[in-house]
Amino acid sequence: MDIKAQIKQKAYDAGFSGCGFTGVELPQKDAERLNIWLHRNYNALMQWMERNIEKRSNVVLLEPWAKGVVVFTLPYYHEENRNSEKYSVSRYALGEDYHQVVKQKLLAIEEEIHNLNPEAITRAFCDTAPILERAFARQAGLGWIGKNTCLITPDSGSYVFIGIILTNIVLGPDSAESSLCGDCRLCIDSCPANALSEDGFLDANRCISYLTIEHRGEIMQHDAEIFGNRIFGCDTCQEVCPHNISILSHGNAAFRVTTSQEQLINGIMPGTNDDIWHKSSFARTGYDGIQRNIELVAKNKAAL
Repeated sequence: MDIKAQIKQKAYDAGFSGCGFTGVELPQKDAERLNIWLHRNYNALMQWMERNIEKRSNVVLLEPWAKGVVVFTLPYYHEENRNSEKYSVSRYALGEDYHQVVKQKLLAIEEEIHNLNPEAITRAFCDTAPILERAFARQAGLGWIGKNTCLITPDSGSYVFIGIILTNIVLGPDSAESSLCGDCRLCIDSCPANALSEDGFLDANRCISYLTIEHRGEIMQHDAEIFGNRIFGCDTCQEVCPHNISILSHGNAAFRVTTSQEQLINGIMPGTNDDIWHKSSFARTGYDGIQRNIELVAKNKAAL
């Protein structure tokens, strides 16, 4: 068994649904699309996206020794409800903080790579470095970037987290995946905020996920009127996607709803010291941010 096959087997044993290999170069179109997105100010107040632009599409500028990229997908879909009459949250936020879950699995893969090749140099990332993760996942043959701007995989749809390992080992690249979206535009037409454009971009200024999670400070009432009962994220563009219709729940217990999260969804606000604010994705918005969103949802309901 060659080193690629051994890495893939280790990845599947660790619970990853996909593992692919690609070189360190991305097509020029990926850098161009990033620049267009920034030029249109679609990044809203996420100013960090304006930093290290060159590194995002050229990992050699990030790690000069890098010669190969190994990409992993970890499914997170569970059929359990994350909605109630009270509140709704995005599926990706259920359970533990995905950054930590994925990173621990990547560290085990790194150890395996070093065992297979003692000369190997590696560095693992999960949404923690300026890398165009979805573009590398597409190049590694794990899926395509849909019109909802999510990576869509054949086996787990778009309900996946992406992990990256850079290495100095030259590993034969897998074939890039072509888009299977075709003429479908369900995500574009169904977006409550009209945040998805015809040319494949997401305007964060409009996006409910951005406003409820990333935006800091006050949210204007005219922006919040489309929240419905959403207090953390929005999954509409994923829920309507035909490639997500037949997705099965996975066995990763780390991404099952916790008692605190279930209480929150049903209108019981956990205390400020609860683990939900420290060990889950809700930490991104925090207690005050969620309280802000709850107040906006209450105003929406009062206006009905």
